[in-house]
Amino acid sequence: MKTLVLIGMMALITGCSSVELVRAPQRGNVDYAPVNDNERAGVVKYSLEGSGSSVEDRREEAYEKMHDTCEGDYRITSQEVRKDGKLVRTDAGRGMVGPADDQELFIQFKCVK
Repeated sequence: MKTLVLIGMMALITGCSSVELVRAPQRGNVDYAPVNDNERAGVVKYSLEGSGSSVEDRREEAYEKMHDTCEGDYRITSQEVRKDGKLVRTDAGRGMVGPADDQELFIQFKCVK
């Protein structure tokens, strides 16, 4: 019984990531790819709903995901706030005024070699 509870808790914890890697950045050369293919940026997104501390926790999780994806250093190239897939604003998502219902922050990043 204890094993089932432990497995259930682990599944709940690992399945609750609130940061999604939308697209990994292109790394290295791929056969037959154009020469600028390695310039493609990666994208992560997370919800802006909730308390300030919840949003900050998600931002830290996004930083960790970008770092892990790049296996080290990365550079943020742009940030966009979107709602229902539509652009709301292109700020960093900090100090926003108004409700953040259903809004997500998309962060575009590139790995640093």
